[in-house]
Amino acid sequence: MSFDAGVPQLAAVAEPVRPSVAEEAKTVVVSAITATLASVGADGPWASPVDFGVAAGRPVVRTFGRDEHVTNLMRDPSASVSIVAAGAQVTLVGLLEEPVDVAAARAAVLAVEGEEMVEEDLWEMDVLGLRWVGGDGRTGTASGREFLAARPDPIVPVAGREVGRLNAEQSGALLALARVLGGCPEAVSAMCVRADRYGLDLAVGLVRGRTFTRVGFARQLDGIDELWPAMEELARRADAAEDGVHAS
Repeated sequence: MSFDAGVPQLAAVAEPVRPSVAEEAKTVVVSAITATLASVGADGPWASPVDFGVAAGRPVVRTFGRDEHVTNLMRDPSASVSIVAAGAQVTLVGLLEEPVDVAAARAAVLAVEGEEMVEEDLWEMDVLGLRWVGGDGRTGTASGREFLAARPDPIVPVAGREVGRLNAEQSGALLALARVLGGCPEAVSAMCVRADRYGLDLAVGLVRGRTFTRVGFARQLDGIDELWPAMEELARRADAAEDGVHAS
């Protein structure tokens, strides 16, 4: 697995842990209902939107009737599936094959589409690798094995409202976190741009310019109800660290 972490901080970050590339990709993939499938035709690549789902952690796409993809995949199962979400894009590459469990694959697609077709073809991807592109210049690759083993993040898909609350109600605390735990002692403002099971991504205003930093929780979160207690614990850590600096 490789990961380009993006913008560097000004000083050491206390807890820089963040989701792995495979976890980032899995989080995007399990929330998707449509994707762009690219298969290899006799005259070159062919790409088009398809219905999408996930069964037992494996991507499933649905084509119909005499779709160009059906002809292509019968000849060459090599394919890519691209999924775009808010602030992220994932491209999976692998082999599209008949699902191991056809009923589960159909249920995965119907769960998000709610419409059964007579002349449908279901294809399950054996993921060989992926590339993930996130915000702030962060990109990375992961293997198919890492993708299959990864767990999607339970916080990212539902954190939007709580992130808004953090910015509205805890701007001072976020600034302290950026200065003390986020490696940005010269910060003049800080805004949370994302929360995940491991911590917070902060956009930090400096006297000259802007940067991004990371503040990690003491432990992984299992649900959105744990976000505010984790935020309170971060604030206590920042206060303790700041008191230690003043005492010395």
